[in-house]
Amino acid sequence: MKAKRSKGVTVIAVFLVLFSLHCFVSSVSEFIASSSLSNEEYETLAKDEGWENGSADQLRESLRSSGISNLVETICSLVLGIGLLKRKNWARILVICVCIVLLLIWIFDGFLTNFNDYHIYFKVLGILLITSCISAIVFLLNPKVKAGFKFSQTEEATTVSQKEQKE
Repeated sequence: MKAKRSKGVTVIAVFLVLFSLHCFVSSVSEFIASSSLSNEEYETLAKDEGWENGSADQLRESLRSSGISNLVETICSLVLGIGLLKRKNWARILVICVCIVLLLIWIFDGFLTNFNDYHIYFKVLGILLITSCISAIVFLLNPKVKAGFKFSQTEEATTVSQKEQKE
């Protein structure tokens, strides 16, 4: 008998898959922007951002590196989301680790101490992500949820051994 996947695990997994789509779109748009804007447009953007003159190349490289990091986030989020959907224990452990690292980065990066300096969009996004990470950690450490992942591994091993016996 196959055990049902927890609704909470499904929600976290779907969130990760949707986040991977967001990262992919961001990555593609940053790659397009880094290759299609003229030097004059980069200079204008750099001035709007308050950067010094001649920083168009820095802005172009910043967009490219941001695109690459978003592509890495896309792959990681997608793999973790699919792993959670399949109830793989390594995915549960990695999601917990990633959430802890993200919380530490946000704390030491100054998001909480410089909260008033951020635009409302980033405040809401930051609060949403912090809340999501804390919720995911607490939920995935729950003994019942953990047991569901262990049961899935036992069930998988039993299926493999039954197939080997038939052959």
